[in-house]
Amino acid sequence: LIKFSNKQYDKALQDFQLGIELAENLENYRLKFSVNTNIGLVYDRLDMLEESIIYFRKSLDKANELGFPYTKAITHLNLSAAYQKSNEPTLAFLHADSSYHLFIQQNYLQHIAKPCIIKVVSYLTKGDFDQALTLIDSAIYYSKLNENLDDVLESYKLKSKIYRKMELFEEALETYMMYSETKD
Repeated sequence: LIKFSNKQYDKALQDFQLGIELAENLENYRLKFSVNTNIGLVYDRLDMLEESIIYFRKSLDKANELGFPYTKAITHLNLSAAYQKSNEPTLAFLHADSSYHLFIQQNYLQHIAKPCIIKVVSYLTKGDFDQALTLIDSAIYYSKLNENLDDVLESYKLKSKIYRKMELFEEALETYMMYSETKD
């Protein structure tokens, strides 16, 4: 994890691959879940999205075996982000909805804006600006509720982008100014 944090992705990947072998030998499902998730994150950072999805799907299998709602929700969130980046909005929607419902069901509200943000980007990909505009306000609300500055900033930036796509330039500028002021 230190190598991953230091952006030494190749070295981190080697360590995580070794971790997979150890987890298999120990028959430790939690370790298998964690290591598969970390490998998926490494591939995500390397923009190797197909590989990332493979490992996130393995993580989902392990999360289902563990039965912990939080691990399932996080894995669905990772999958939705990977599918969104892979330009597969339908699968991004599916996994974003799954993570959203698990977060709500278990009252894990600290991550609730993220599935909304992923869905907004997917709606933008599909060219459905009205749906994106409707959903972005939920992302802003949940981001502020949880005092997650990164999500607030991302949401404002996306809302400005939606307005630009809709050719509502005055609203786009106003929202971008909110982003800029919040960032400052």
